[in-house]
Amino acid sequence: MDMKTFRRGHIAFLHMDAADLVGHAFKPNSDEYIEMVRNVDSLVSEVVHEVTRLSSGLDVKVAFILSADHGMTEWGSHGAGSLHETVTPLLAWGAGLIRPELLPSSDALTGFDQYGLPLHNHGRRRRELQQADLCPLMANLLGIPIPVNSVGRVPLDFLDVNSSVKAQLVRANCMQLLSQLQLKLLEKRGSHFRAFFKEFDKLTESNIEERLRSAELLTSNDLHDQAIESYEQLANLTLMALTYYHKYDRPFFSFCIGASFLLWSLVIWCKLASPGDTKYVSNQYRHRFDQCFQLTTFVLLTLILLVLGFSYLSPYSHTVFQLLPLVLSLYLVRSSSHKARLYNMLVFLFKKSRETDYMTGYYTTQSSRVGNSPFTVASLITVASFLLLELLIWGFHYRPLLFVACIILAIWPALDRSFGSDRAYLHRFWFLACCTLAVFPLLPVIGSSFSPKLVVASGMAITPVSLLIFRNLSRSPVEYTKHNFLLSPPRMLRMGYLFSFLFASSSCAVGLVHSHLGFLPSIRFAIHIFSWTMLLLPSLFVLKWLSPRLGLRLFGWISVFLIPLILLSTGYEVLFFIAFMTVGLLWIHLEAPGRDWTQVWFRDTSASCDVCEVQSTCLSGDTNDLVTLKNFRHVNSFDPRSTYCFLTILKPGVMGLFLLIKVLCPMMCLAIIYAAVQLVSTHRGSVNVQTGLCTIMSNFIAVHFFTCLRDEGSWLEIGNSISHYVIAMVIGLVAFLFAFFGRQLLSVSLQCSDAATRKYV
Repeated sequence: MDMKTFRRGHIAFLHMDAADLVGHAFKPNSDEYIEMVRNVDSLVSEVVHEVTRLSSGLDVKVAFILSADHGMTEWGSHGAGSLHETVTPLLAWGAGLIRPELLPSSDALTGFDQYGLPLHNHGRRRRELQQADLCPLMANLLGIPIPVNSVGRVPLDFLDVNSSVKAQLVRANCMQLLSQLQLKLLEKRGSHFRAFFKEFDKLTESNIEERLRSAELLTSNDLHDQAIESYEQLANLTLMALTYYHKYDRPFFSFCIGASFLLWSLVIWCKLASPGDTKYVSNQYRHRFDQCFQLTTFVLLTLILLVLGFSYLSPYSHTVFQLLPLVLSLYLVRSSSHKARLYNMLVFLFKKSRETDYMTGYYTTQSSRVGNSPFTVASLITVASFLLLELLIWGFHYRPLLFVACIILAIWPALDRSFGSDRAYLHRFWFLACCTLAVFPLLPVIGSSFSPKLVVASGMAITPVSLLIFRNLSRSPVEYTKHNFLLSPPRMLRMGYLFSFLFASSSCAVGLVHSHLGFLPSIRFAIHIFSWTMLLLPSLFVLKWLSPRLGLRLFGWISVFLIPLILLSTGYEVLFFIAFMTVGLLWIHLEAPGRDWTQVWFRDTSASCDVCEVQSTCLSGDTNDLVTLKNFRHVNSFDPRSTYCFLTILKPGVMGLFLLIKVLCPMMCLAIIYAAVQLVSTHRGSVNVQTGLCTIMSNFIAVHFFTCLRDEGSWLEIGNSISHYVIAMVIGLVAFLFAFFGRQLLSVSLQCSDAATRKYV
């Protein structure tokens, strides 16, 4: 270093990220993390000592600020809003900074603030600030202007200057915030009609000038403390005004987006109408109805012209948001078939509202003889469907609500008599399976606990079950004219032994890699080779040697996706997978009433390979959301130790890929179950109808999550709100693609069946 290094306004930023990496890998309470903190402490000591030595005797002033960007939970996560993640240490000392304030007596050491944190730090009073305040603090220490986009406040309690200088500093901070406010005010005022624009009533332009004059007068009279208080009040109001103008357009554009989703759903619903539904059922109110639609058309055209005429005042995205509901409304009112469908719906609702009292009394007196009315049953199913959908939506935020959703699924056969009507004995198994599935939302979040022994025990328990399933499939008395060379009992039995061996090996790999033997390079290398091989090799076994029969392909692909899930598990993930697959297999049986198990599991899946239908009924859609919810929690608390079977070096990109694989494994199994249900179901709908209904459901969910979007708080809360909204918008497309892939996995083989049959003959 030379003299030029210590020039005025110079800042040196030292980023020490080793502690963060070790904290994620070994957790904060581990010996490795404590040792790394000691190393960081020694490095900081060396840096301070060297800078102090070089600056001694020179005309320079040095200040040190040591802090962190986030905290960490006990299981190594950060980014949420808990105190463990948002409260960080701050050590500041040197030139321009006030010395620590020693507490006078030990009695003051017992105080706590509103967060439950002690008011002292080893006998010194603790000072606190927001992370945004670090920017003005460093700017003032360097003697440079505060950056124009900073929203921080100058922490005067940290500065060792007199009240006159503090008044100047807080005034500069206030003027910097007011410059932001002026730009934001001009932007909003220029993009709105002046007659409808509403200024922030607590801080108008005249009010700002008055407050500035008052504060300057106090400063000129040497009343610096009062001037500082006046400037701080103005700064607080300025930040409130910035927030007000930042969110000024949200109510209007929220209405536009919500109306767009509603109108889009109406358009889809009208498109699903049968040809008979596009004719008017009654002409009693048709004249008034047409008049209302003509008036609506005129109003819509006027609004469209107004939006287009003033579109130059606002960004293009704002113009699109305003035009979209108007265009959709105009499309609805100008289409004769859509008008007829809407008219018939309104007439039906009007008549039903007038007949409700009579029908209720009638079916009450007749219930003892004919049972519940169709209208009552339909109403119960509709209410239960919406309730289940709402529970799944709010389950993104409150996990225990998923417990209630699973219970509603458990009693679904009692609400819908057509769901496995001739399989009453399966209803009991369905109830038990759904109740078992309901336990998992009540358990701690994946990643908050670490139990490799539970993973090993779960994998070992699956081994004999899988062997038993393949033995039963290989001993079927059903005769086939094709694929007999693949369905021979010895071959099927060997496949069962193979998958059972892979389950046991994967479980042992998890146990070894997390034991003291996992530190041996040879064992770790062997586990890595085995784990990477298991990502692709089992799928080749299924495509090459398993015939396209429903039972074989279904259990084969479930085994394929279960193996990497075992290798990536750290807790009860495998148990959840078993419970969910049990519900899925029972669902297949309940959707195929009147058939024995040989007819269901040995159905040929290679026929009609071009047919792909999306199961968008309430049950399947809600189950899809349920699985997505349960695995979405893995994102919030991802444990790097779950990837130890594949790599032991912290690589965020590769670990993110494994996180995606872990989430997709149960979802791909769900896709195969979708396809299996469509294959065996006796009441299959058309592709257009099911896709349309699924899109309407996704619109319903998207509106809910749109209202929950956040732009403040922890980055995890903001990211989760955005992710939920994006997921809801693409549910329709994802469900269609998953059903397509599931159908292909059940039917595609690497070997032509006809050629294989000739070879066998």
